[in-house]
Amino acid sequence: DAPGSVTVDENGLLHAHAVGELHITATNSSGQTDRIVVVVNPTLAQAIKLNRSTAALKVGGTIQLSVIFTPESTTNKNVIWNSSNSLVASVSDQGLVTAYTLGECVVTATTSDGSNISATCDVAVGETAAEGISISPVGPVTISVGESLQLSAEVTPSTTTDKSVSWQTVGTYSDCISVDETGLVTAIKCTMGNYARVSATNSAGQS
Repeated sequence: DAPGSVTVDENGLLHAHAVGELHITATNSSGQTDRIVVVVNPTLAQAIKLNRSTAALKVGGTIQLSVIFTPESTTNKNVIWNSSNSLVASVSDQGLVTAYTLGECVVTATTSDGSNISATCDVAVGETAAEGISISPVGPVTISVGESLQLSAEVTPSTTTDKSVSWQTVGTYSDCISVDETGLVTAIKCTMGNYARVSATNSAGQS
């Protein structure tokens, strides 16, 4: 028996509250009884839809999907989530979509109550543009003629799709040093107490 799954009023009207089986007994004034067994079956989903049918994300972005059931009284509202390409974007058991790389995929939610009904969301993952760049170590620094110094550049945000950097010497004393494509600076001749400048530029043209 499942106490509480069904209630009955003084007129014999039954009200189903939860899935289960219950024995209902009726007794007359002479003490005679009769009994019936009431079985309450689950309410299966007839249709589902997601809170959105399309989603556009940047690499590293997330979006929360949720499921709307018809009828609202569906007993089992659990779903199984799946991504057609988890390398592009994955989906958690709670419907959280996370974008990893450029591309497209389809996220599907399927009912787990046996009705086998599905709903989908088309996900497109686009590029994340560079927004800033910084050089390390922070200058000014001093090196002697013939010596080299390795510089590094950090492109932000960390989810930037194209993290390429171009290096160049700039300013009045740019011929006193050289810098290669990796940021390795080499002193060629003395700047007579002045500083030569090195610039790093990200894929968005920021330096």
